[in-house]
Amino acid sequence: MHVEDEKEHFGAAIDGLDDHCNARTVWLQQSSAGTLLHVLIYVRVIYEGAAKRLLLSVADVSDRVNAEREANRLAYHDGLTGLPNRMLFYKCLEEAIETGGNDELVIYCPDLDGFKPVNDTFGHAAGDEVLKEVAERLQKEAQGRMVARLGGDEFAFVFRAQGVAISNLAGRCIAALNAPIEIKGLPIKIGVSIGIASSSLEKPDGEALVQAADRRALYAAEAAGRGTWKLATDVNTDMVEESLSFERLQSTG
Repeated sequence: MHVEDEKEHFGAAIDGLDDHCNARTVWLQQSSAGTLLHVLIYVRVIYEGAAKRLLLSVADVSDRVNAEREANRLAYHDGLTGLPNRMLFYKCLEEAIETGGNDELVIYCPDLDGFKPVNDTFGHAAGDEVLKEVAERLQKEAQGRMVARLGGDEFAFVFRAQGVAISNLAGRCIAALNAPIEIKGLPIKIGVSIGIASSSLEKPDGEALVQAADRRALYAAEAAGRGTWKLATDVNTDMVEESLSFERLQSTG
């Protein structure tokens, strides 16, 4: 009944068992109908003269396991877009700091341009559809990098990169969100401005990095006319802000 990867593991667990075993491990089994089940297995040892028997009682706990898994997913993911939420974003940020690496630690704080009129004109249901499409486009451009929805129309990225790779993603995200989003047959036009902060320090201050991207670099991008990005570098040292065009960073990378 056990799936292939667990057959030997389960056999080893009960081989030579000489006492009762209360179930603590959840095993994965496959029913005769092909359904995968999560089960607890209670083992009782029964001696019949010189013979030893094992009495196994199998309890299907699939509903409980699935409910716990869903509760855990909801605790760390946004209910609308399915993206990681603020809690998971900061958890991943701390993990990235602790893990370290040769590349710079980078934070993106995108801000949607023209999103408020969408809610005012088309209603919040349309706004939700726009946010879901934005999330899909950002995830596609992120190419496996961590992208989260922090709340409302606030999104954030955390990843490691260096040189022009720090800005290349920003250019792709801006281009991706320049294309209209069709909701109920209506093309809705929005855009995005992106604040970026990076640090080459071995153990940067994660919150300082986020604030530099969100308050300093993003403000500069919006002041520059929106639909662009700005970069704050050397966070945690002198917090020097550099206003770089995409072309300039390419030429110096």
